[in-house]
Amino acid sequence: IISDSSATGMGGGSYAGFLFGNELVFESDSDGENWGEKRHIFCYGECASTSPSFSPSKSPSFSPSKRPTPVPTEAPIRSGTGTTFCNATAAERIFRLELTYEDASRTSWKLNEFDITSETFVDFEDSGDSVQRTQRICVPPGTYEVVISDSSVAGMGGGSYAGFFRGGQVFAYEPDPNDLNWGEKRHIFCYGECASTSPSFSPSKSPSFSPSKRPTPVPTEAPIRSGTGTTFCNATAAERIFRLELTYEDASRTSWKLNEFDITSETFVDFEDSGDSVQRTQRICVPPGTYEVVISDSSVTGMGGGSYAGF
Repeated sequence: IISDSSATGMGGGSYAGFLFGNELVFESDSDGENWGEKRHIFCYGECASTSPSFSPSKSPSFSPSKRPTPVPTEAPIRSGTGTTFCNATAAERIFRLELTYEDASRTSWKLNEFDITSETFVDFEDSGDSVQRTQRICVPPGTYEVVISDSSVAGMGGGSYAGFFRGGQVFAYEPDPNDLNWGEKRHIFCYGECASTSPSFSPSKSPSFSPSKRPTPVPTEAPIRSGTGTTFCNATAAERIFRLELTYEDASRTSWKLNEFDITSETFVDFEDSGDSVQRTQRICVPPGTYEVVISDSSVTGMGGGSYAGF
């Protein structure tokens, strides 16, 4: 429940709620109305069958409708037109696509699923004539290809896009002066047991889907794109990705270490460090355990006013 005692809709302010790291479960409406209270519902696990409106009146009725909504078993995610519930029985999760474009009429997207029988990507869902800036799609375990198209072959007119899955960014495109006149971009992400065929995240217009001579081991966790490629964690070892974001003035004087607690010696021992190559975004696969992150500045000037965060 969000309240504004002046009943002026937070004076034009805004709010948002997130679950599972980066999954949006509700957000404020930018309709300029003068309200004093807003209510939003979200659930995790086995949810109650009573499902009132996301923005009821000041005296809402919590009685279910004559034909109550089926009980969701996944946290609801609010979209532009309502709420997206995924099928937990089918282990579905939400893939989110964020688009920033100049002209919606020339921009479109497709989501294809890899079919292991034909060993090709087949249609799963597409934007059709209605392209929205934020799109959420429920996907079961599998390997997926996202195709972004610009019919004018002008690189979305300097626009950008990003794909998110299970709280992490799996691909993104920002305007590049050396890569503006394109009509199509393709990206791959996977969930669960992924297909061994794994093309480049941004192949040419005629991509080759043949695997490399030494194929990457089949990942069992959604891939996360880093500055140098893709990080796959070992799901058998229950590994998950730890992400470190750094903003620094001088990389040569900044470094970091990740230490793991050793229960035998009862001390922290070396796990991984930046070495001589410090990047602004670092992703590391970690198994269950207790970890210590050490951020160092050899000049003892607090990273020159820089900052950092761990996710």
